[in-house]
Amino acid sequence: MIHYHVTGEAAFIEERQGVMKVIFLDIDGVLQPSTNQKRFDVDRKETAAMLAKQYCDDIYTELDEYDVAAVYCDWDVKAVGLLKECMDKTGARIVLSSDWRETRSRRDMLALLRLHGLDGYYEDQLLRGMKKDVIKEYIAEHTDGGAEPILESYVVIDDLNMTFDFGTQMVNTRYTFTGIDAEHVIDALNMRYRFMENSRCVANDTSIENIGKGTVETSSRPVFTGELYDKDRMLCRITMTCLTIGEEKVSFILYNGEPKDRYQIRLFLYLSIGMAKEKFGGVSKHVQMVDCDCDKDEYDDHYEFSEYDDRWKKPGVKTTLRKVMHGSWIETEVCDAKFLHEGNIFTDTYTFFRTHKEEIQKATEEMYPALIRYMESAY
Repeated sequence: MIHYHVTGEAAFIEERQGVMKVIFLDIDGVLQPSTNQKRFDVDRKETAAMLAKQYCDDIYTELDEYDVAAVYCDWDVKAVGLLKECMDKTGARIVLSSDWRETRSRRDMLALLRLHGLDGYYEDQLLRGMKKDVIKEYIAEHTDGGAEPILESYVVIDDLNMTFDFGTQMVNTRYTFTGIDAEHVIDALNMRYRFMENSRCVANDTSIENIGKGTVETSSRPVFTGELYDKDRMLCRITMTCLTIGEEKVSFILYNGEPKDRYQIRLFLYLSIGMAKEKFGGVSKHVQMVDCDCDKDEYDDHYEFSEYDDRWKKPGVKTTLRKVMHGSWIETEVCDAKFLHEGNIFTDTYTFFRTHKEEIQKATEEMYPALIRYMESAY
């Protein structure tokens, strides 16, 4: 049994029995931009009746009229085309991870996807539950769990950033799926990027233990390093440790490398923070330092901490509260560092930074050369 749709360039892909590449697909913010609202302006019942006649299928009059109109009128045709191109080039199949799966059956989704010619690429949809958890369960079942088809590679496309969970296999959209997103989907499915922890780093150094006014968290290995690769080419080295400042754990992360685009910078950012959260549990504040020739302002422009649209800024418009990353630059004598605080957009996220600025700055100034030394010892 062949588990993927093959057309165009994908005809040259070797077809293997029981092996599959998967796109975990979100819909809102990927195929359906929030700015597209034509479904409210059309005669929805007439649209459904027209489609039922066109496809000789009464399901379109049975489905929710808003769903039918949304897919028919509001899905971004360019985004759909780019998604098809990704699947044609890689042989990937769709596994629906969108919240749409919660209230729509497989039969419903196939009918809706047919409106844009995507039904032939559809493989499955996830069970109900927390999105990141059910994605991980699906991956586990189709890799080590023995379920078929076996997962060769995957990518998660979503406007919710889950890079902490899926690393280089996460493509985080903004508003809709773009050409740049498509490039990274193909890269991820071809396993172009990978992150490896380096276990050779020197474990203990008393000079680290008394940096600033903080103390290093107890750990069998208080400093960790890792590398981000583009195939066989190393893009970036990441070295980190954790201090307690005040009553908060703060990770200190040093990058050594030159990212070529926003996507790679985001990988640096989220992979390192994810690694810090895993190694130093309870960390929600981070100091990031860059040891490369990247201009600070240019680098700063690439940070996208605010994963929400601009509507919340407009008077009288309410929006759902979301967890976001806020940043502030620390100017030191030895480096430019970015202080990050995971918080809510409606709270004062800089209280900790203002209260402990001198301690953070002192620790940063001393940590920078110490982490460089650790990085050099690991290679």
